[in-house]
Amino acid sequence: MKVAVFICNWGAYSALEAAGRERLSLPDGLHFLKMPCLGRLHPGLVLRAFEYGADGVLLVGCPEGECHYRTGSDRATDFFAQMRALANLLGLGESRLRFVRVGVGQGVDLASQVEDFVAGLKATLEVGQ
Repeated sequence: MKVAVFICNWGAYSALEAAGRERLSLPDGLHFLKMPCLGRLHPGLVLRAFEYGADGVLLVGCPEGECHYRTGSDRATDFFAQMRALANLLGLGESRLRFVRVGVGQGVDLASQVEDFVAGLKATLEVGQ
């Protein structure tokens, strides 16, 4: 299973580092792509991940009100809504794309949300949706 994980450089990436320090296990097949801010993510990058064989794409951003750039979190929310509509239009299905938010140092929360996404993705792919 291949999962592209676009992760914000600030709070969300701090959570990934915390998960590493706590030696939390994450599922195999994750490919992390650190972004300056998820508000700068472009639909073409997400579509490119699917084009290169990603089974799913996970966007990991900062909690609302905690964006380093102030507006990135809102832009990421709008982007995700557009991306879900585009994924449906292209027949990719909504379940192959998810947006989660984790704060600074929340490694346990990050690991839990990643595992939940991958488990749901596996179930979806087994059904063939």
